[in-house]
Amino acid sequence: MQVISGMARGVDGISQEAALSAGGTSFGVLGCGVDVCYPKTNRELYDRLCESGGVLSFYAPGTEAKPQHFPPRNRSVSGLADVLLVVEAREKSGTLITVDMALEQGKEVYAVPGRVTDRLSDGCNRLLKQGAGVFLSPEDLVREIGAGNMIRLPAAEKAEESGDENRKKTESEQVVKAFTGMKRSESKEADGKENKRIESGKIESREKEADRKEKQGAGLKEEILQMLTFEPVSVETIMEKYEGKYAISEVTTVLMKLCLEGSATQVGTGWFCKNYH
Repeated sequence: MQVISGMARGVDGISQEAALSAGGTSFGVLGCGVDVCYPKTNRELYDRLCESGGVLSFYAPGTEAKPQHFPPRNRSVSGLADVLLVVEAREKSGTLITVDMALEQGKEVYAVPGRVTDRLSDGCNRLLKQGAGVFLSPEDLVREIGAGNMIRLPAAEKAEESGDENRKKTESEQVVKAFTGMKRSESKEADGKENKRIESGKIESREKEADRKEKQGAGLKEEILQMLTFEPVSVETIMEKYEGKYAISEVTTVLMKLCLEGSATQVGTGWFCKNYH
């Protein structure tokens, strides 16, 4: 199992450091050139990723980090990942844009539940209400996506060659402990059939939701494109016109799509205008 993230401060960087500390690999997807370390405070992590994993970007070397670079970067993160795990997110967090992108790509989304009084958990709790998978422990996630993708430590491979199954199991547990930072009880062996189990009801629900979003998104896209002019308009102004009809993540996702298509241009953080050809 590899951790793919944006090398940002907080949960992103911590999860990648945990993967490397466990002897595994991690990849950082940057909103700048691969030769630019952003944020600079994560220089040590950047160097470690270059040695045990990699740093990826579709921006040219030397490109500085800019706000408009990060939404496309997030699409790459969700595209490279097998599943998307949201640990913390405010109600209007930019992370929710990545969630929408992951769902469009057909990826599974999991969220860590939190206290209703914790604003950093508002986004996660909302995702759970909308049908996201509940993340309660690393063992659960491993069983969902397949234990065969677990990071194999060198010591575990050596134990396998010598037929020491108990030692191999212990090494696998160390990966889980490194990710959570907590001691956990002995994990149960994942059943091969359970690893591939897919809840048909959940898939059907998500297919219907994806179809609804596709139809709704087409109309919203046309409306927003008509609303944009040569004069920059803020996301807040667009949201006011809809009076709560759409979530900010839906509006922002449409704006990002228009920018990628060349129909619109982002001129600042949260400001957009029509791109005249």
